[in-house]
Amino acid sequence: MPLWDANCEIFDVLKECLERLEREDPFKVLYIFLIKILTISGFEPEFGHCLRCHGNLAGRVYFSVSRGGLLCARCTPGIADAKLIRNDVFSSIRYVQESDIGGSLRLKTSGECERGVFYILREFIMYHLEVDINAAAAHLFEKGLS
Repeated sequence: MPLWDANCEIFDVLKECLERLEREDPFKVLYIFLIKILTISGFEPEFGHCLRCHGNLAGRVYFSVSRGGLLCARCTPGIADAKLIRNDVFSSIRYVQESDIGGSLRLKTSGECERGVFYILREFIMYHLEVDINAAAAHLFEKGLS
């Protein structure tokens, strides 16, 4: 966001997430906040379709951090950083992108899924924005974010 430009949507997400920290799991609030901010700012990973063929995603799904989104199994050859991800990880990120914060917080996910979501976000943000969110968030969490 440009410095000093008002953005009510960003302010509302920040305010609601800060308020939710008092009564919700801080790890979940953090990754919801990150997904929301990336989505609002236009930097969100593409989780709606395959980046290469634009087809629907079914079966084995891969994430390419350099390309910033998902690939179907047919489109991964030649893409060195394409990593297989769990279906619950990409569907959770997609759900948060499309839902409000309250709905996102009601989403039931396993710890393994949440760590997968955070891993995708961390890699994406490090690659595209050159910021290590692990360094900023490590003191808040005891969930093995590495």
